[in-house]
Amino acid sequence: MAIVFNGIDRLIEVTDPAIVSLDAQKDIYSAWKLWAQTGDNSKYAPAFNLNSVFGGNPTIEGQNAPRYFFLTNFWRILIDNGNVVSIGLNLYTENYSTPYIVAAGSGISDRNSDAVSVNSADIQYASYGGGATIDINNITGKATSGQLHPIGTARVPVDNLDDLLGILNTVGLGTIYVIGDLNIPSPYDFSGFHFIGDSALKTTITINSGVTITGAEFENATITGEFSTNHKITDCIIEGVNNINGLIQNSGITDSLSLQPGVLTELWELKSRVPGPNTPQLDLNATAILSCRDYEGGLKILNYSGSSAHTISLAEGQVILDSNTVVSGIFVVRGIGKLVDENGVYIESGTWNGGVTIVNELLTAGNIGGGGDSVWTTGEKDEVIQYSKKASDNAEQANLKL
Repeated sequence: MAIVFNGIDRLIEVTDPAIVSLDAQKDIYSAWKLWAQTGDNSKYAPAFNLNSVFGGNPTIEGQNAPRYFFLTNFWRILIDNGNVVSIGLNLYTENYSTPYIVAAGSGISDRNSDAVSVNSADIQYASYGGGATIDINNITGKATSGQLHPIGTARVPVDNLDDLLGILNTVGLGTIYVIGDLNIPSPYDFSGFHFIGDSALKTTITINSGVTITGAEFENATITGEFSTNHKITDCIIEGVNNINGLIQNSGITDSLSLQPGVLTELWELKSRVPGPNTPQLDLNATAILSCRDYEGGLKILNYSGSSAHTISLAEGQVILDSNTVVSGIFVVRGIGKLVDENGVYIESGTWNGGVTIVNELLTAGNIGGGGDSVWTTGEKDEVIQYSKKASDNAEQANLKL
């Protein structure tokens, strides 16, 4: 029979089903002191406040006053062995209303001299870290089904979508921590949730047709599939995403990206992940409105026949307007790079392709708003960026009156 000291999570874990009672001094406090002196366990924050241990004074011959022990540094005791465990005497905590986390199916009988501790819903809520963790492929080796605490915490991830939704709704959580890949089939509804992966190289989130994810946010993942309205994408890799709208920032584009028609989509600090002569493609779906800021690399724009104005700002790179499918609208392009059609022909300010208004404010070697090859040094690039930022806003307003 033994308890386990978990220095990383600051938990004293009671999981042995043989345990039905513990003595605060002998089984917990003294056991911790031995554990702290073993190996490199002293590197962890102390579980007990040695300065607060008191009592034990002799009263009459053969008797002593009770001793009192105080957990500190946010250590707690997890009761998770299926028993009602009796603990005495006089164990308290300096940080919480109770020193105990009691898992479903377990219980605690706290034989303190002046108080009884109970399971705290607030402590359980805090153990989720603000969101439920899902590991469908059991990469951690700890994933399981069910909805009772601690399932869905980082320590015991949930392994299926139905239980995930149950935990999110019951506990009241808005974030989903994704371990490994996550494929969401129709007809699940994850509207408004915030998905956070391990990284864009470790986690791929696939949204299939028929899934509802209005207002959902995605971070630190590769995303692909059928999206919808008002999303925020941060620090992601985008591969074949369709019908998206909202804000995409600090991410890389590997494949095609199509925008939701009729509404504004903002792209901030995106980068092409396609090397060589090929380039990612951006489909405006006839009437989507584009605001693209500080883009790096190549970008081919397709399929626009509306009347709205669009802005594309290049940190460095190339914008290709497809003359077969871009037939109207206003395109303001600024920064450092070049603006060409699908054949590599430079596009200058004015009317292009019969009905497209071009405002070309790109800065190239010896030329503003025109074509030509250029190779910039760092000093030259900094100089023209300063000029561009100063002049472009005024120029845009003047040219849009064409």
